[in-house]
Amino acid sequence: MSSSLPRISARQGDALMAVALSVVLVLELSLGSNITGPAWANYVCGLVATAAVAWRRPWPVWALAVQLISVLVSTAFGGDLAENPFSPFLAVIVVMYGVGSYAPRAWSYFGVGIGVLGMILINLVGDSPSDAGSYIGTSLLAVVLPWAAGRAVKEWAQRALELERVNQALKAEQEQRSLLAVADERSRIARELHDVVAHSISVMVVQAEGARRMMDRDPKRAKAALDQIEGTGRAALVEMRRLLGVLRKERDGVVRTPQPGTGTLDMLVDRAQEAGLDVRVAIEGQRKTLPAGIDVSVFRIIQEALTNALKHAGPTRADVLLTYHPDSIEVEIVDAGIVNGYEPEGSDPENPQHGLLGMKERVSLYGGEIATGPCEDGRDGYRVWARIPLHT
Repeated sequence: MSSSLPRISARQGDALMAVALSVVLVLELSLGSNITGPAWANYVCGLVATAAVAWRRPWPVWALAVQLISVLVSTAFGGDLAENPFSPFLAVIVVMYGVGSYAPRAWSYFGVGIGVLGMILINLVGDSPSDAGSYIGTSLLAVVLPWAAGRAVKEWAQRALELERVNQALKAEQEQRSLLAVADERSRIARELHDVVAHSISVMVVQAEGARRMMDRDPKRAKAALDQIEGTGRAALVEMRRLLGVLRKERDGVVRTPQPGTGTLDMLVDRAQEAGLDVRVAIEGQRKTLPAGIDVSVFRIIQEALTNALKHAGPTRADVLLTYHPDSIEVEIVDAGIVNGYEPEGSDPENPQHGLLGMKERVSLYGGEIATGPCEDGRDGYRVWARIPLHT
């Protein structure tokens, strides 16, 4: 039976590091033979400097200031923290790395200034205030180098996060385009199937009427008409089977899923949020079962609006309001506008506003209303509103 070790958070790891440095400090001060100065100045100020490591993530600049002040106070009262124990020096390096890695840009540069100034003051208060090499060497080793390493790691992590976000957006867009391409092809096949059925049935009706009229007067021609009806029906049946076979064909290993609708909005929201879009859904009115076609249309309108928001505004926020009226269903999608620093791609000249046209076609099919465009109430962003009547 295997047991897994409990996971610790980053803050807990910092606390453990502070405890470890404090233990090492006590051992250095207790066992070191060349430690000088008052014990309180070494122990109390040293433990303050090592304990500050626990706050290097939430308040790195303040933790650094506390460390430098404690070492400066120890040095001023004749303590030995700036000379012999290594753990306070290491604690300053660890916190200085946190200043570069976790502090905002302005505070990060401010922390470098505090670090350099603190090292200069510690050297001035110490035994060798005229040793310029000590100022430069200590500042470089304890302040500048760990800060630069922290800044480099932070910028690398930010670039990696941005690349991951862009990759997710591109993946979602590619998946959406693939779904639209499949939907377009299946719509074309459905229209073709409709044409085949309507045409064949119309021909069969005309032939049946002719056969009925000629049944008594000319049985041979009536029989020929019936044969034509049989041939037309068989040909239509073959064509229907072929088209339905294309519609039903799926890749091996692909699991068939139910037709999407308002009942699967959670899945749509989860996929949009995974791509970086902050989606908030609100429902007003008494929820009811919608006709299948209207249910799918409402789902597709929301899906297309969220896709357009992610494509043209970036990882912004989008509010979805679904309102159930006694005789209609109303949906509104409003995004918060372009995210700072996001550059939307240009429109496709070969396929302009394909998604908006598709939404209008779906709404007009049921005699509804739709409005799209920038928000007009002073808010940034884009608004899609649609109302579809519920015919009983």
